[in-house]
Amino acid sequence: SPSSDGTDGPAEGVTCEDGVCTVDEQASQDSTPTRDDSKATAASTQEEMFETADRLSGEMNVPKDIALAAVYSSFATDSEGNRQINVAGARDIVQAEVDAIAGVSEDSEPCKQLVSEGYEPFLARRALAFSENNVDNARAILIADQEDQEAEEAEAAAAQAEIEAQQKEEGYRTSR
Repeated sequence: SPSSDGTDGPAEGVTCEDGVCTVDEQASQDSTPTRDDSKATAASTQEEMFETADRLSGEMNVPKDIALAAVYSSFATDSEGNRQINVAGARDIVQAEVDAIAGVSEDSEPCKQLVSEGYEPFLARRALAFSENNVDNARAILIADQEDQEAEEAEAAAAQAEIEAQQKEEGYRTSR
């Protein structure tokens, strides 16, 4: 069904609210967990998540972090309780965002204003789409997204430092 801006809404089974799109529980259960849209995979590794996000990002012409968020949001659990990447679900989430963004022109004044403040055009259009073209709300979305990304990067750096410290300690123990 068309949304208030005249564009098609999210794909069936995908819900978008306040800038966040998720695959509905029933749609997730109805979808076969896949990596390449046709085969189930074993429990997904972080490397597989990044590879899938890279592939979706390139195929759908969206920033990698948008594709990665869709991958995280679309996990499905197989009959053995393993979490698996649901590529079809992730693709639906990304497509819902692309469809929402299509209603916001890069040449619109609100988009130009946010881009002049240093935001990427795609992300500015996305924030405007989710805020019904309200610049202040779009800016709040962009700031929140930046803060989330910075927190995730700090968390990843801390985890990597911990892994390196453990490896160093293990190397020290084996060399004694």
